Amino acid sequence: MVVKDKDAMLTEIRDTVNELKAQGLDEEDIEGSHEIHEIHEKYAEEDVAVEPGETKTFFLKFDAPGTYSYLCTELAATFPDTHADEGMVGKIVVE
Repeated sequence: MVVKDKDAMLTEIRDTVNELKAQGLDEEDIEGSHEIHEIHEKYAEEDVAVEPGETKTFFLKFDAPGTYSYLCTELAATFPDTHADEGMVGKIVVE
């Protein structure tokens, strides 16, 4: 996923995960929740899924200069953190 405001997105995911856990939802329900999906939709500039062991080539067009982040927001295996919290993140600088 490519996003403009990585930190805000990850904060919102963390807060939402904590709220859903407090409501008694388990990891599977939280991962598939409408709330988490809405956060992805809200922040994503581009969303590309690449499975483990898979290779993809894709092209991105940016309409505005700035610094963008590419990251994995998956919760599986690192719950309640995202993979991005565990370091699966990088930067794209558009001049």
